Amino acid sequence: MSFKISFLKDIQVGVLFSILITFFFYITFVRLFPGFFVFADIYFALGSIIGVVYVSKTLKGDKPTLKYGVTTGLIGGFLSSFFISLYEWAVYSVTWGWFISIFFSVLLYLIVSGLVIGLLVGALTSAYFMYKDAKMEGRGDDYTGDSLFKDLTEE
Repeated sequence: MSFKISFLKDIQVGVLFSILITFFFYITFVRLFPGFFVFADIYFALGSIIGVVYVSKTLKGDKPTLKYGVTTGLIGGFLSSFFISLYEWAVYSVTWGWFISIFFSVLLYLIVSGLVIGLLVGALTSAYFMYKDAKMEGRGDDYTGDSLFKDLTEE
């Protein structure tokens, strides 16, 4: 039981890292560089990478790396979108007024990019760590097919 609680704390810290890094870099650099493909994509990717790397490195035992990496990326992307939307709503409300529709329109736009980028970065980063761990155990080339997706079904 204490292992499960300890591991949930690691996920929470990974999500917190993801949110804080995404939000910090967003409010610092968004006016200079809004993104490559969609708005704030580089900031979502940077925050998700750091959060998923933290969670992947703190895993102990045979915990499903891919499952928890994707979960961390999705939750971090969603919550980062929410907090960035609150920030943008406060900034826009100074000049346009406190319309809740501004918040929801920014949230709707950012939540799509935050979830997609969080999912992709979480899956790719945790798959890298999963493959690296398998290679260290000596089964790197045989870790394909059903054994690759075994991590998704384990608790």
